[in-house]
Amino acid sequence: MTTVWLIDFDDTLASGPVTWGIRRALPKLIRTHDLPLDPDALAEGLLIAQEQSNAPGDLRAVVDAFFDRMGWPGHLRDALLQDVSDNYAPELFDDALPFLDRLRRAGHTVFILSNNPRTPDHAAQLGLSAQVEAVITPHMLPGAGPKPERSLWERLAQRFPALNEGDAVVVGDDPWSDLAFAQACSLRAWLLDRDDRFGGLDLGPNAQRIRSLSDIPLA
Repeated sequence: MTTVWLIDFDDTLASGPVTWGIRRALPKLIRTHDLPLDPDALAEGLLIAQEQSNAPGDLRAVVDAFFDRMGWPGHLRDALLQDVSDNYAPELFDDALPFLDRLRRAGHTVFILSNNPRTPDHAAQLGLSAQVEAVITPHMLPGAGPKPERSLWERLAQRFPALNEGDAVVVGDDPWSDLAFAQACSLRAWLLDRDDRFGGLDLGPNAQRIRSLSDIPLA
């Protein structure tokens, strides 16, 4: 049976805006303004903010709530968001291309499936479009909602009948979108946890946690 892989883009194959902001913009903001920092509070605050950012709503409100939890001045929010908006560019993770190459050589069918409408452009810029069957976002499928909505799977299966003929597997970094999407569609899933934040999370059935794409067996 053919395996069909539905692979997330942001923070799975390449750094997304949130990760870029956390790893580059946020440390710069902390240094520039000498902000008080409790590492445990920061880790917890970032985890809460990531979960909240997957719900409909204003990202500024999520950042405001994060700043409140950290005890930081709210007026610095716009400086952080502006830095991300002006300077973010996706960067491939070292394990991305080797993983896609392994899938291709094994004869598997691969889709990049992302909620971000800019992903097709970013994937093309990074040379990924030619290595996968298609790069798909909900905005390209009429009637489809974003991950984790099951309607995305239903519209995708209508567009690509091959999905109904194989064993589909979801790979992503976000338990609230990628993993929840797999659960809503009764699909197997690999949760990519590069920063070891989800060790205590109940993944439910048919899901496993990995630290790198290279940890996923193809046999």
